[in-house]
Amino acid sequence: MDAVPDKSNDLAALTKRLLKSVEAASGLAALEAIRVSALGKKGEISELMKQLGTMAPEARKSFGAAVNEVVDTLRPHRLCGYLYDLATAFTAFFEACPVLKAPDDATRESRFALCAVTARVLACGLDLLGMQAPERM
Repeated sequence: MDAVPDKSNDLAALTKRLLKSVEAASGLAALEAIRVSALGKKGEISELMKQLGTMAPEARKSFGAAVNEVVDTLRPHRLCGYLYDLATAFTAFFEACPVLKAPDDATRESRFALCAVTARVLACGLDLLGMQAPERM
């Protein structure tokens, strides 16, 4: 039984499909097939989690925790809240700490690094939700 037929990166649609599959399952064997199709080595959720490897180590922990909560609770809106909070915190940083006009090269480089990490986390989170991140703001 192919519980999750397509390979969409849309976490909300994935959640909906998995819930329908679980509700329609007729026995332990069907539930195990659903679990493997979602969480197995090549399962959809496992594939989405591999995107964490492209992020800086400092960003993985909090983003990974948010994604795990979404997976555990089947509530994709939690990821939206995490991304909103991250964007709000970054906006406050960006307004208070000029990147291009930083006082020295080391400060400028560290601020650029923070901008790059934040952009990657936001882009990955939006991708998990089936949305495309804008190239520029």
